[in-house]
Amino acid sequence: MRGKRVVACILLLMVLLPAVPRMAALENQTPWNFDVETSANAVLLQNLDTGTIAYEKNADERVHPASITKIMSAALAMEMCPDLEGTIVTVPEGLWEEFYGYDIATAGLRVGEELTMLELIYCMMLQSANEAASTVANYYGRDAFIQKMNDKAYELGCRDTHFTNPHGVFVQDHYTTARDTAIITRWAVSVPGFWEISCQSRYDKRETNKNDAVTLVTTNLMQDKISRYYTDYIRGVKTGTHEAAGRCLVSIAQKDGMTWLLVVLGAPFATSDRVWQQGEEVYTDTRLCFDWAFENLTLRNIVNPGVAVCEVKIRFAARRDNLLLYPEGEIQVLSPKNEEDLRKVEYVLLEAPDSVQAPVESEQVLGRAKVLLDGQEIGEINLVTHERIERDNFVMVMDLITQALYSTVAQVIYIVLLALVLFYLYYAKVIVPHARKKQQKKRQQDRRR
Repeated sequence: MRGKRVVACILLLMVLLPAVPRMAALENQTPWNFDVETSANAVLLQNLDTGTIAYEKNADERVHPASITKIMSAALAMEMCPDLEGTIVTVPEGLWEEFYGYDIATAGLRVGEELTMLELIYCMMLQSANEAASTVANYYGRDAFIQKMNDKAYELGCRDTHFTNPHGVFVQDHYTTARDTAIITRWAVSVPGFWEISCQSRYDKRETNKNDAVTLVTTNLMQDKISRYYTDYIRGVKTGTHEAAGRCLVSIAQKDGMTWLLVVLGAPFATSDRVWQQGEEVYTDTRLCFDWAFENLTLRNIVNPGVAVCEVKIRFAARRDNLLLYPEGEIQVLSPKNEEDLRKVEYVLLEAPDSVQAPVESEQVLGRAKVLLDGQEIGEINLVTHERIERDNFVMVMDLITQALYSTVAQVIYIVLLALVLFYLYYAKVIVPHARKKQQKKRQQDRRR
């Protein structure tokens, strides 16, 4: 259930705002006073409830992602495959040649081994198996699949990412950034099933035609309960390691009603005692960043549903001329826990009728407004009424009569009638008397003759 809520939350951030937004992004408008010293080369900490980036370090610097690459390749394969459990893929001949001389993470797959696409995704995501990633790419056509990876990145808005393989083994022209990785991850967890897989710490891989049954184990020790790095609020996503990339970890945390995404790229191989004795720096950076976020920041709803935004005229209602409209739902912003609620909230009408006709239902959407916080737009929200108003038939009839009397057609009729009256008066007072005088004068002339 938690996973489904997070997926829904992230989906809302990725697509255009729906009719009733529940959240808004307000990036870096508040001094967060981030006081954690991070050792990694590139870091980005983002609140997924609002989209707010609370901390970034070299977030746009191009770096080697190592197996963080598999977030893209696994999610893309899942998006492309309509039946993960029913699609059988064979490990191809010559697979291992590209890894000759490399010390890589592997699930021990063998040439000719038949696995389902789902099993290959688990191999990629939990055990970070490079041969599984290559097998998936070859299934779709290696070059075509890698092109699709780059096309998807570009489609998502990533302009500093380029993939040359599906696994992340070092190649000079294979790079991304912390910011692009965050974008890719937000998309990946929206792909059905990806989130659930990335949150698993174990997976029992069945016996195949080439291998015995085996249990795959996650490389993300922060979500492994038997590890000293286990942290109960961590939910996925993927690790990555090689000499050029350093240690990398993309993770999501859920706690206290908040959801955070953290990208840590290029952490040193050295250890420190900042959290764990001789703890790996990639896990230490992750723990310190998340702990700081949960300890110092909170979500605040800035929309008061009890304060009217505007009023509109209402017709056909007894003893009512106007109807108040209120904001619907919530818009949350990220704030320091110790911040006083002194920020100014304003509304700018986008849609609102001049008048509405009864009957009106309670909570009926009648308009829409832009929401500003301290003068900056942070979202849009529907406007609704908080009461049900019945139609009064007598008022409606009288209103319609009044409307008819003052309508354009009525005014034209009035003008025509007025013209007829004036013509009649002119005819009766001027033309008729003049004609009579003329007839009388003629009769007098006739008598004289």
